[in-house]
Amino acid sequence: MLEISIAQIRNRRSRPANLSAGSLLYRFFLALFSISITLFSLSSSAQTKNHSQVQHLPKLTVVTEFWPPYNYVDANNEFIGSSTDWVKAVLADANVEYDITQYPWSRAYQIAQHTPNVLIYSMFKAKEREAMFDWLCPLPKSPKFTVFKLAERDDIEINSITDIENYTVSVVRDSYPHIYLKSYGLKDGETLKVSPSLEPMLAMIEAKRVDLLVGVLGGYVDRAMQERWQGHLIKHAYSFENPVELCMGVSKNTDKALLKKLTEAHQHQLSLR
Repeated sequence: MLEISIAQIRNRRSRPANLSAGSLLYRFFLALFSISITLFSLSSSAQTKNHSQVQHLPKLTVVTEFWPPYNYVDANNEFIGSSTDWVKAVLADANVEYDITQYPWSRAYQIAQHTPNVLIYSMFKAKEREAMFDWLCPLPKSPKFTVFKLAERDDIEINSITDIENYTVSVVRDSYPHIYLKSYGLKDGETLKVSPSLEPMLAMIEAKRVDLLVGVLGGYVDRAMQERWQGHLIKHAYSFENPVELCMGVSKNTDKALLKKLTEAHQHQLSLR
């Protein structure tokens, strides 16, 4: 009886200790579980916040002109061309929402200068433009400029850029050839006849209201054929090297996070070349 009583007493004395150890262990696991839940919640919250930030990037407006073979709209109303293919690859890489609209160059240029969240292509990075945009350079192909004349104009002979001063020249307003020729002293309304787009230039040279037009061989001949011109009606008169890169420009007041994504995507595409 005494042994049983002592055993019972020992058991009774040990129970509080056992219960206390179990309670501590329970509390430890409960605290650990609570910490895990808290960390998971914070992580989920951060991911949701980051996802929300990506989803709420402003929509990008992309503007361009009709300039084959670099950027133009085909018969199916799809934007195509070597520059367009590159731009689409960059935008897919950046995973941003966008739309593309074609305008006469001077209109696209004005929109890109004065509207936020706009990307314009294809544009030459002339020094006169450098401060106006954030630049994504280069685009894959940078063409030479060609001076064209009517095939029948044997009286026109150009051996240097300065010879162009002796003739009237049609250029697209605010295009790089326009800026470039003005740097040689050619003046608007005198030697230079500016147009908003290609179509009036072709009409002017056909009507002999100008002697020359400046552009890219592939683009002008392709467009002329599309407008039922015969390729032999205009021909090469002179070419000059293009000293600047062909690029994309992003409007200066563009959302910084959007610009960062575009820049990173462009650099990534360049690394894959």
